[in-house]
Amino acid sequence: YDSVEARLRKRLSNNWSAEVSYTWSRLFGNYGGLASSDESGRTSPNINRYFDALYMSYDANNQAVEGLLPTDRPHVFKFQGTYDFNFGLSIGAFASVQSGYPLSSTITWQGYPVYFNGRGDLGRSPTYKSFDMNVSQEFRIGGRSRLVLAANFDNLFDLETPLDYFTYNPWRSGVNPPDSTFFGGPW
Repeated sequence: YDSVEARLRKRLSNNWSAEVSYTWSRLFGNYGGLASSDESGRTSPNINRYFDALYMSYDANNQAVEGLLPTDRPHVFKFQGTYDFNFGLSIGAFASVQSGYPLSSTITWQGYPVYFNGRGDLGRSPTYKSFDMNVSQEFRIGGRSRLVLAANFDNLFDLETPLDYFTYNPWRSGVNPPDSTFFGGPW
């Protein structure tokens, strides 16, 4: 993982604060991490298929499969801002715009996922966008006691971006085909 980040922050003063950041990055290799982003939703750390079988490491031309990993998002822009009114009302907003992630064709060989065309052969998913908002009102109810009513609005503008694509081909290797079929050359 390589990245460069620029961040501009205005601390809370005069009733408002804000932070803007931009990250340019690249996530490259053959290992997507402990939660195994290569396995479409597996989130159990260290319980994954990585390196269980050599099939996972090669493509249809017996070339090592390295490339952009499934959670690579080269451009990420974030904004966060808050404003506190003098009568107890607070409003906060968070926005994020991120590049789509790489999409890859896969098949299953003896139960193991194989990137037969390498990584990222299907381009990228659409750009991800979100806008969230928080509103809270504080009421003093005597002494040091206060009552706060708050509401969170996730995806306030109903921005619809697919979060996952299933790119598995409807092909399986069958029951225990010989390794010579897989490693015997282009297939």
